[in-house]
Amino acid sequence: MQINTDSKLKKKVTMVVVSLDVIDDFLFIEIKNNGLPFPNNFDRDKFITKFSTDDENIGTGLGGYDVHRIAKEFGDANWNLVLNEDPIYPVKFQFQFTLKLIK
Repeated sequence: MQINTDSKLKKKVTMVVVSLDVIDDFLFIEIKNNGLPFPNNFDRDKFITKFSTDDENIGTGLGGYDVHRIAKEFGDANWNLVLNEDPIYPVKFQFQFTLKLIK
């Protein structure tokens, strides 16, 4: 992480926090960041819709689609997108994957 010490150039440092927990046969992953919150009318369904974006000048709408596709491939099609519940980390992704013993 780079911290800007020049008071004239104060920029918000974007932080991403990744938490991993293993409980029984499950891996729980939570990824949260302190970036800009999603718009109030945004939800998980809009996030995962291919080519859906709140602002076409900022993104293509493929990121959410890819997150869902990857989570689904690894067995968590019902992952959670938690928005605007935490003022410090307004965006949280929560995943739960079954751990499998490889023989």
